[in-house]
Amino acid sequence: MIYRLVILNGPRKGEQITVPNDPVTMGRGKECSLSIADAEMASAHAELQHGTEGLHIRDLGTMNRILLNNRPKDEAYLRHGDMLEIGRTRFLVQAGVEAEVTRHNVAFKRWRPSFSFVFIPVLLVGALLTYWITQLAVEPEIDIATPLGLRSPPMPKMQPTPAAVVKAAPPEPMPEVSAPGPEAATTPATVAKPAQPPAPDLDEALAAAIAEEAKRTTAAAALDRTLELRLSEARELIAEDQLVEADRLLESIEIMAPAFIPATMERAALFEARGMLDPAMQQWQQARTGSTDAQLRATADAAIARLSLARTQQEPAFTGHVKLVDTEATRFPATDEYVDMRVIDVTLQRPRSRDAFLPEGVKAEVIFFDVLPTQKAIALSKAISPRTTLKATPPWNPGEKQTLTATYLVRKDQVAQQADQRRYYGYLVVVTYFGAIQEVAAQPRSLLKKVELQALTAKKFIASGPDTP
Repeated sequence: MIYRLVILNGPRKGEQITVPNDPVTMGRGKECSLSIADAEMASAHAELQHGTEGLHIRDLGTMNRILLNNRPKDEAYLRHGDMLEIGRTRFLVQAGVEAEVTRHNVAFKRWRPSFSFVFIPVLLVGALLTYWITQLAVEPEIDIATPLGLRSPPMPKMQPTPAAVVKAAPPEPMPEVSAPGPEAATTPATVAKPAQPPAPDLDEALAAAIAEEAKRTTAAAALDRTLELRLSEARELIAEDQLVEADRLLESIEIMAPAFIPATMERAALFEARGMLDPAMQQWQQARTGSTDAQLRATADAAIARLSLARTQQEPAFTGHVKLVDTEATRFPATDEYVDMRVIDVTLQRPRSRDAFLPEGVKAEVIFFDVLPTQKAIALSKAISPRTTLKATPPWNPGEKQTLTATYLVRKDQVAQQADQRRYYGYLVVVTYFGAIQEVAAQPRSLLKKVELQALTAKKFIASGPDTP
């Protein structure tokens, strides 16, 4: 069984690594067999080794554990389609022939059985032509006793007989031989039939074609089962409000099978739930392009129109100074000191226009919120840093992007002191340029309706923002 690891993020995104039969050490150290430039990885983080049940991965005793399908593991056997996360680098596990996920390989697997079924009829036609030409080339030998009176085969030596009469016979009997009787037509022993060429052995080619088709069908059925299982897992994560983890799983499904429309539609709905309307519209457009079903295409058109209207009506107007491109939350496994650790990446983009622009005026405030189950309410978080103000750094050229990072940390002793059993709920991101609000994003999006944005942010930004140039 051949195993591959497809890197899903980072500077080596898209690279496919075939796992050799020898043990492979993974980490950020240069001495590792598979060295990844990831600050969250240990110098020697994990070991891959082929075992009796497949490819086995083992943690080498690091502080940052391995995540397999978003669940921490010390060791486990990997299977086709698994999502592996080491440090901040994510891998997609591929195994066997069904692991080929590029469009070129999918097309090649479909072409092989088609070639077999085209080759077999051509071979049959060739055999029939060969037989026909051979018969034309061989002149039949007919006995003199037949009415045709043509060439006879060699005869054994005999004493002179009245056969001489046959020699001297005048040609008058020719009218009688022009219409041979039924006895001559049915005489079996008088015609020497030519040797027939051996018939081509088509059974082997046909059996090989059938076996190849069965193999392809089995591989396709196995891939379908894997895709359905991964989609079910993604829906479970969405139900548990683990939206980022669900998105990663859906992304891996799209890499495995770009034409699997149910995953594309599920990811479109997930983007919309996260407030990412542009990616949601792109997913619907992808589903529409990849399907010939008229009803599905109509559904996609309606969704794109609805999201376009929602984007115009619900999002704050973009004033042109800075654009909020994306926000992404990543949760890390708990440690002995912290029970909850998250990182929020905020990606901003400067417009391509070359108007006067000062990066020092750009700020992004990340505000965390907790849910109080006993009171059924949302409140400002009591994490170590409930509010973090991030600042852009020069130089910042037109069209370039900058990613700013905020952290959410909750210590174990904090949880012990809290009687309201609060837990993480979400975050709000407010981007400003010299105090003027540019864009606002929230996760979950419903948080925008539960928070009085102006009362929460306006005074703070006016007081802390620099003077308008």
